[in-house]
Amino acid sequence: MNALYKNTTGRSCKQQGLVTVYQHYHYDIFNLVINFQWEESNSRFSDEIMELLALSSTSKPKDNIK
Repeated sequence: MNALYKNTTGRSCKQQGLVTVYQHYHYDIFNLVINFQWEESNSRFSDEIMELLALSSTSKPKDNIK
């Protein structure tokens, strides 16, 4: 996982910065999946529902009784 990650574009000499395989999968792929899920949820739910989900995720479970 500490080996250098190479793009498959064939332009390895023009790559900017050194990225390891771990960094590629940990950041690049993770961000792509999160963005995909965010866009999917935005297309399925209205703005009001998304705001309600965001607000409910920040509440404390012990306050659910109120």
